[in-house]
Amino acid sequence: MCGIVGFFDPERRVDRPEDILKRMTETLESRGPDDMGLFHSGPWHLGHRRLSILDLSAAGHQPMISEDGQTIVVFNGEIYNFQALREWLESRGRKFRTRTDTEVLLHIYEEEGEAMVSRLNGMFAFAILDLRRSRVMLARDRAGKKPLYYTHQNGMFAFASELKAIRPLDTIRRTIDPAAVRLFFGLDYIPTPRTIYTEFRKLRSGHYLIFDGQKAREEPYWQLRYTPKAKEDRRGAAAELTDRIRSAVKSRLVADVPVGVMLSGGIDSSCVAYFAQENATQKIRTFSIRFDDPSYDESAYARLVAERLGTDHTEFSFTARDALDRIEAIFRYLDEPFADASILPTTLLCENTVKHVTVALGGDGGDELFYGYPTYQAEAVARAIGPLKFAAPLFHQVTKRIPASDRYMSWPFKLDRVFRGLAADPIRRHFWWRGPCDAETLHGLLAANCDPAGDIYDPLVREVLANGPYDSAFEPVLYNDFRFYLQDGVMVKVDRASMMHSLEMRAPLLDQLVMEYAARLPASINFAGFRTKAFFKEILRGKLPDTVIDRPKKGFAVPVSSWLKKDLRDLFLDLWSSVPDDLVNVGAVRSLYTEHVLGRRDRRKELWALLAFQMWRRNHGA
Repeated sequence: MCGIVGFFDPERRVDRPEDILKRMTETLESRGPDDMGLFHSGPWHLGHRRLSILDLSAAGHQPMISEDGQTIVVFNGEIYNFQALREWLESRGRKFRTRTDTEVLLHIYEEEGEAMVSRLNGMFAFAILDLRRSRVMLARDRAGKKPLYYTHQNGMFAFASELKAIRPLDTIRRTIDPAAVRLFFGLDYIPTPRTIYTEFRKLRSGHYLIFDGQKAREEPYWQLRYTPKAKEDRRGAAAELTDRIRSAVKSRLVADVPVGVMLSGGIDSSCVAYFAQENATQKIRTFSIRFDDPSYDESAYARLVAERLGTDHTEFSFTARDALDRIEAIFRYLDEPFADASILPTTLLCENTVKHVTVALGGDGGDELFYGYPTYQAEAVARAIGPLKFAAPLFHQVTKRIPASDRYMSWPFKLDRVFRGLAADPIRRHFWWRGPCDAETLHGLLAANCDPAGDIYDPLVREVLANGPYDSAFEPVLYNDFRFYLQDGVMVKVDRASMMHSLEMRAPLLDQLVMEYAARLPASINFAGFRTKAFFKEILRGKLPDTVIDRPKKGFAVPVSSWLKKDLRDLFLDLWSSVPDDLVNVGAVRSLYTEHVLGRRDRRKELWALLAFQMWRRNHGA
């Protein structure tokens, strides 16, 4: 994987732009420890850090420049269909100097301009500078696997793989966006296209951007559509889906460096491991993690899958001490507030895996494509009780009085989550079920400037509904998870945890052809008889142990509840000991902490979000 950065400075506001660009590019070293390249042409400046995966020679150096010197690309990611595209380009007379997919981007842009993106199947964020037309094109992959930030202010335009890479441009303003703060405490993350700063945006997944020196214009090139439905019968659909997953895994095994699989013990990563081993000429390397708290540990299932498939399996241990030793470094690396605590074990797994391989495949995306979360079962219950939803607020008041538990997904925790969102419409209640703070908590926690009138979820709900038509009432909920929770939560976690340790992560289930076919499957076969992932499990029956296929869903969680009472107590209290009330009411923070420590309410989600926010502000805040 790599890191990209660049800026446009027509009025020469930046003194010594060569030095500034070098500093910006060096910020991304962990994304690309193998090489660094810089390019300058008039007001245009591009930088690149390289993690060598294909064609390890110097021929893969970036920024890569066309033969006539007029087209320059900086590229982060992988184009999995680059061989087929290369053959097509060669048939049109294009000559290649390297074996890289980067050079394919150069030539296909020269052939088709911005229309090129519809041909690319991969994970990517790239910038192509077109000196003939004095413009730059940015693009981001369909599932939002690779990040890309940009800002246009003071006559300047700048972009980068990470926000902190733009920090050396001291003429660029960074103002905390109060609306983004509220969204963070409602979601655990900041949804695209917003960022924590008012002046910055994240390029949307499935979009490209053209900046012509005057204005920036974003355009979509892909959307995940749920109609029309597949016409194959059940057996034909199973064969088609299996073939697409098999092909996606096979294409992601292509590399000039060692490749392995992250194996959690869940069905998604086990599926990837199965097809990886099927396509490998030797034992595939698999890696998993073991927790010291048995209610969070899934390592036995990962070992069971590894034994069944015959992989070369390695298991790492994870303790509270490991988390404490790394928490400062992890939050220092995160340059936007982010509150998914599973980034801790994910980072530890990446840190240890990269000692053995440079590329690892994971099972991300399966839950959002095949109805894998328990929230879909909760949604079915919400629909079934219908008119009784009016009593949800009363039931929620009752659940608040149940003694809290530190166990993973305890009954008090689940009841509290279900009833707090039950009365809302389906899309909004999924935000309430997942997010750290409900409406009442948000109102008491946030300062007045972060708590405006109106529903913060309105724009998100409208975007989900606009993606229709949908064939099933469940599909807007499924798309909601794909568009927001997956892209701005799961993908951010995986990208940051892996790039912190220079490990490339690939997600076969988020292959374009897999995603599109999954969306065309009827909801009735995916979520059948209250069973999540019914059809996905059906195609894996006989390939994986039944114990793994039939086990309940378990997330990649950590014992945050107990840590906040003990191991992280001093850190949390220190972070909030002397803080201005400009964004968050510190008195409300202390009340939430007291409730949690005394066992009155399980406030793990709210408190972890508060810890994450204050860690971010201490390291990066404006």
